[in-house]
Amino acid sequence: MHGATLRHAVMDYLNHQLARYGGWAEATFDRTSDQVLDLSGPTYSFAVRHRGGPLHGAKLAGRRTSPLGLTQLEVDVIANGRVVQRVPLVVQVTMIRPTVVARRAVNQGATIGHSDVELISMSFARLGQFGLGDPARAIGQRAKRMIPLGTVIEPAMLEAVPLVVRGQIVTLESVIGGIRVVTTGKAVQAGRLGEMIKVRSGERKGVEFVAAVVGPGKVQVATVRNEANTWSAANTWSAAPVPLRVTRSRLAMRNGR
Repeated sequence: MHGATLRHAVMDYLNHQLARYGGWAEATFDRTSDQVLDLSGPTYSFAVRHRGGPLHGAKLAGRRTSPLGLTQLEVDVIANGRVVQRVPLVVQVTMIRPTVVARRAVNQGATIGHSDVELISMSFARLGQFGLGDPARAIGQRAKRMIPLGTVIEPAMLEAVPLVVRGQIVTLESVIGGIRVVTTGKAVQAGRLGEMIKVRSGERKGVEFVAAVVGPGKVQVATVRNEANTWSAANTWSAAPVPLRVTRSRLAMRNGR
């Protein structure tokens, strides 16, 4: 037998449908389909589709379709450029997908390490919460609740670990004329990676900055305020911390006051 069979064509089609979910198909065909499934090229080529039209999460026959479960397909058997047979198929489809599960119980509030999770292949019979497909997305995160052994790890179970805690002395970075300036400040708020928090200057009394958390105990200046609680946005995230009175002076000069 030469060339791809109709069975291969159907599996390729199903795998294409499931690729968006990060998995591949496992299919059980009706026994009455065995003979047509062995049709092969180069004599024949095949065009596979869901019965009723393409499947793109649309509704067919008044119901929402799914690439999993009992699936009705239709295959055009093509020879010499024309359809010589149209084959209806009923296929039971499941999806095999690499999935992150808890290798051991993880306590609420614990930071997940490499030994806490593992990647295994799981079978899914319907669309739903498939969980994470990459252990790197779980490692270093904190468990929002107790996670039992063998549990499929879902994003909603995790939260980012704060890289800065309230009251912590942090490294405060800014850039002045292309020169990187590093000083220290005190975090007024806790923050995770990328979050904006308030930081009190360690050198200028009554001055606070809004800064982005860029690493453990490390922030980058974004804005500055004075004791009057008036905010002044800097031009860039790496702008130097400038007291508000200077900013007001510059604005007054521009307005001729």
